[in-house]
Amino acid sequence: MKSFFRKQSKMVAKPTLNYFSICGRGELARLIAAAGEVEIEDKTWSPAFGEDGNWRPGYKAIGEARGFPGTMPILEHGDDFAVFQVSII
Repeated sequence: MKSFFRKQSKMVAKPTLNYFSICGRGELARLIAAAGEVEIEDKTWSPAFGEDGNWRPGYKAIGEARGFPGTMPILEHGDDFAVFQVSII
């Protein structure tokens, strides 16, 4: 019978969460990772807001650079998996 589990012959990179330095959509992913003792790379983008009170310019480019609309959070794992602003994050 073929195994559904791959043997890990090399170190697997940690998942990366891209989100602002505020509580919001990305905070639940941070809490779940902490509760499950899953190490993640937390790329916290700061400051979240500009002096005018709006989102700081440049955040749209973060999502667009990964092929998504300019929205966050973005969860990446390796080079082949990335999702953005969905309930699974």
